[in-house]
Amino acid sequence: AEDNCYAVAIFEYEGEEHEHCIPLELGERVFIYEEYDGWYRGCTTKNQNKKGIFPKTYVSIKPSFREIRGNQVSIIPKEDAISEEAKNILREWHELWKDLFSNPYRDSQYKFSIDLFYEIKTIMTDIIQCLCSNYLGVLGQNQLEEKKRK
Repeated sequence: AEDNCYAVAIFEYEGEEHEHCIPLELGERVFIYEEYDGWYRGCTTKNQNKKGIFPKTYVSIKPSFREIRGNQVSIIPKEDAISEEAKNILREWHELWKDLFSNPYRDSQYKFSIDLFYEIKTIMTDIIQCLCSNYLGVLGQNQLEEKKRK
């Protein structure tokens, strides 16, 4: 098993310098296969068939390990399941929240859109606070389970 072969994009990268570059979106998760002078070779978790290179400085390495079973390679983050689940929820809700923010007048249910925007904002803020507390070791196991149920 090889450690730290998983990362998250901390900057957007167009990937237009060379045909072997792959573009990255902010927050996109990538698998890293090799390291070259200031560059990584890998793929995004969304499109594992397209491998390419991207700058090392555009991603943040996350603790993980690579598990190889026959021909199948799995990248397993070392983060706890609750934190991973919360981050996935934030990624999914980000698109909805962004759409509500940029298009509040898109339909006749304007009031509903504004209310939903603020409701999602409150929930996302609670999730972020929970993640911060979890990382700092402030929450106990019972509190984590209670937050997960919510």
